[in-house]
Amino acid sequence: MFEVFGFYKFIKIKSLKKNKDSMQKFLIKNNIRGTIIIAKEGLNGTISGQYKDIEKTIKKLKSLFSFKNFDNKNNSKSKFQPFHKPKIKIKKEIVPMNLTLNSKERNLDTHLDPKEWNDLIKKKTLILLIQENLSNMMLEHLKDL
Repeated sequence: MFEVFGFYKFIKIKSLKKNKDSMQKFLIKNNIRGTIIIAKEGLNGTISGQYKDIEKTIKKLKSLFSFKNFDNKNNSKSKFQPFHKPKIKIKKEIVPMNLTLNSKERNLDTHLDPKEWNDLIKKKTLILLIQENLSNMMLEHLKDL
């Protein structure tokens, strides 16, 4: 049985190339497969391997990038190895938004830090609508009328 571990952590990261090379070697040595994205703003990944190897990898990530807890994590199991190889990718963003805002354009009254966002989406009374999907759903519904 393989452990599958998904995670993200918003944290300032320097030395992207050095950290990429270090983690790549570690993943190969410990038979971990999957993808980890490294950006200046943090980490995002889904990896798989044997339980003890995933635990070592979690400790390595926390140690290498100097943090105690992930902003979000998800554990599951798989009867087969779901990934072909280990990949570490350096990207501009861990969650691609393709937005560039300068500090004058930001409305800080509506800004949530990662902890506030996680607390918000855990609320049972929250209804989150994504405009693009809502518009598409409405269009599909109108076609059926």
